[in-house]
Amino acid sequence: FFNPFFSRIQSCALEKGEDKVRTLEDEAAEKANAVLKNYPEHFRDQWLMRMRAKLGLMDKASEDPALIQNLLDILHAESADFTGAFRALSHAVGDEVKLDELPFVLQLSDHGRFRTWLQDWQQRLQSEADPAASVQQGMLNTNPACIPRNHQIQRAIVAAEQKQDLSVFEQLLQVFSGPFEERPEFEEFQRPPKPEQRVLETFCGT
Repeated sequence: FFNPFFSRIQSCALEKGEDKVRTLEDEAAEKANAVLKNYPEHFRDQWLMRMRAKLGLMDKASEDPALIQNLLDILHAESADFTGAFRALSHAVGDEVKLDELPFVLQLSDHGRFRTWLQDWQQRLQSEADPAASVQQGMLNTNPACIPRNHQIQRAIVAAEQKQDLSVFEQLLQVFSGPFEERPEFEEFQRPPKPEQRVLETFCGT
């Protein structure tokens, strides 16, 4: 039995339902676009906040973005270890520090460029309201001494899989339970891999 009247009612109901769905989709898209529009600015603000903390800069200054980027450019150009560099800088707060007292500096080819940056950074630190000791402690609490490096993780995996030896894993667990602690017995875990130790292929499962 076919009733044109009820068929028309059903058709209208479907059309209204589709219109409602399209309206909701449009509203959702509008809200999402509004959020995404502000995302670059929000991301940059958050990035600057975290990078300032890594350099002991709690107050905001207009020259901070350039200061941060200049350091990153130097580290990138020199293929320097970022983790080791920021940790070393954590010990360069306060009294004037000699370049040869920062281990990673010895690996740099352009000492003059870094010396200029170091002077700019230390001058910027003088404008901070907190005393040098507090600034340094904040940096030490922000920049880890040890991170889970691929070659160390790979060593633990190989030992466990091929030798059924979990001692390497247990040692890593002990090290990374206190990543901000500098302990002489864990000094090897603070160093970047040697060229022959670099892991060039990793998997999500690791």
